[in-house]
Amino acid sequence: MAVDAAYIKNLFPEFSSVDVARISAFIGIAQVSMNAGVWGTAYDAGLAYLTAHLLKKSGPGGGVQGGNSTAGPLTQERVGELSRSYGAVDLGSMSQGDALLASTAYGIEYLRLRKLIPTTPMVT
Repeated sequence: MAVDAAYIKNLFPEFSSVDVARISAFIGIAQVSMNAGVWGTAYDAGLAYLTAHLLKKSGPGGGVQGGNSTAGPLTQERVGELSRSYGAVDLGSMSQGDALLASTAYGIEYLRLRKLIPTTPMVT
């Protein structure tokens, strides 16, 4: 299945009100960062999550404010006058780029998928 704006809207309802042209533009940006040959069957999933991450980080118009895609585990929740607190993601020895990806739940899932991709050492 090809990743398009309708696919993103169905998979991530947070972006259901985002303009199709905006989503399509972010899909194009995400595609530049990925190689379909390397990602294989995980390409569509990786592309969808990277697109959602970029949309979420893009600010107003990227998604619905207050959506439940905050990175980090839920550490506290109160029902009366709803209040949630999220813990920090353990960035450990992540690169700066990976730490930026870990700033949303979508980016964290993208990183998880990326770890499933077998890597072959390059010999020069």
